[in-house]
Amino acid sequence: MSSSAPASTAPGAGSSGSSGVAAASSFHTLSWVVWLLFALSLAAMTRNGWYLTQLLLCAYLARRILAGNSSSARAWGVFLRFGIFLALLGLLLALLFGGNGRTVLVELPRLHWTITVAGESATLLDLGGPVTLESLLWAASGAFSLITVLVILATFNILVDHYQLVRRVPAVLDRAATVASIGLAFVPEMVRAQGELREGMALRGYTGRSLRDLGPLFIALLQEGLERSIALAEAMEARGYARRGASWSRGRELLVRGGLLAGLALALAGAVGLRGIGSWGVEGSQRLAAGVALGVGLALLALTLASIRRGVRRSAYRRESWRWQDTVLASVSGAGLGIAVFLWWNQRVLFYYTPFPTASWPPWSPAIALLMALPILPALLGWWSRREHRRRDQLLQTARTAARTVARKGEQR
Repeated sequence: MSSSAPASTAPGAGSSGSSGVAAASSFHTLSWVVWLLFALSLAAMTRNGWYLTQLLLCAYLARRILAGNSSSARAWGVFLRFGIFLALLGLLLALLFGGNGRTVLVELPRLHWTITVAGESATLLDLGGPVTLESLLWAASGAFSLITVLVILATFNILVDHYQLVRRVPAVLDRAATVASIGLAFVPEMVRAQGELREGMALRGYTGRSLRDLGPLFIALLQEGLERSIALAEAMEARGYARRGASWSRGRELLVRGGLLAGLALALAGAVGLRGIGSWGVEGSQRLAAGVALGVGLALLALTLASIRRGVRRSAYRRESWRWQDTVLASVSGAGLGIAVFLWWNQRVLFYYTPFPTASWPPWSPAIALLMALPILPALLGWWSRREHRRRDQLLQTARTAARTVARKGEQR
């Protein structure tokens, strides 16, 4: 607990969000957050391959149009390759463990290991057996959903301004926000450093065609990462990060910790009590007690966090401007999120897909397809803004040329 040195001024908090990516200042940070919630919610609601493909294309177009071929945009491929690796791993596990379904593709040798304890048998290992098309499609849909989530997160990580993202976090969570911002910037920074090192080694005749040749690159990249970490730690220490402030006494710190612990315990007990009332058959005073515990816990948490906030000093060196593009993006994304939650709550079958018991094509609905296409809005707005900027630059260049022509004619006269 400390009131010294705002977390937003820590180095690295905004280093990658504004490093050559034009989209970092194209939209407001809050509009990007609303878009992220909308896109992630859509990806989490369905396993339908048609809809997930739409979300992937939306994220790719947003990255392609807004980030281009900048050095930070290269990190997008790292997340994509990591997602493909996890998808292949999931398919391999589906092959090993088999599955249900009617369309058997191949019969693998089965390894079944059971033990008997006190007259009862238990299965320890069950590998192989029939591999069905339905189980592979189910694993592939789950892997596709995971890839979509990673690509959306990678797009957000590349396009958002990390400094402004930390500024939008409540002052109570400024320390955790700084650490999270440094973690978000790790992959883009490493990709950028790896690209610079490869370019420098290529100028010295380094080819790196085999695994043995990757040793010098790995050592140089490790050294670069250590130097960056040391510089970051020194800068954060110089700015007073995580240093105990004079206004925080030992008694106040213990009181704050106790308030957080008691508030969380009461809120958790109340939530568990309300959740279990229907199944336990408890009514009357028990319901009232659970509700009171939940309310008191939330109120205690709010008061404790408010007291912490009063001890945190924050300042802003530059502020973001909210433009009409941000209004359009936040409004459409927020409305789309509300519509998606409403449809998922009442008509969940529109999003659901299962290949069991017999494999079939995923269903497709025009209304849901239109909803899944809304995350393309940042790409469309970015394309339109660039087009307007080019037109404005052309008009300005034409006006300058005309002014120079008139001035030359005047000098000749």
